Amino acid sequence: MAINKVGVLGCGLMGHGIAQICAQNGWDVVVREVDQDKLDEGLARIDKQLGKAVSKEKMTQDDADVVKAGSRARSTTPISPTATW
Repeated sequence: MAINKVGVLGCGLMGHGIAQICAQNGWDVVVREVDQDKLDEGLARIDKQLGKAVSKEKMTQDDADVVKAGSRARSTTPISPTATW
């Protein structure tokens, strides 16, 4: 069975990293968090990590932009988009 889509519940210390790595590896990702503030914090962590990877030349800016733009990673606070995806 091939993995094409990943749902991550929580965008905290572990969840943001899991979501980022999955998106970087080409999987479609939905991240679910309990409220918008926590979700924004987690997405900011992803943005920071992508910036570090670009500055260390571990990934290109174009690849980082694909992850950041939501092409691979989407986010939500309600549970239903994750459950029905």
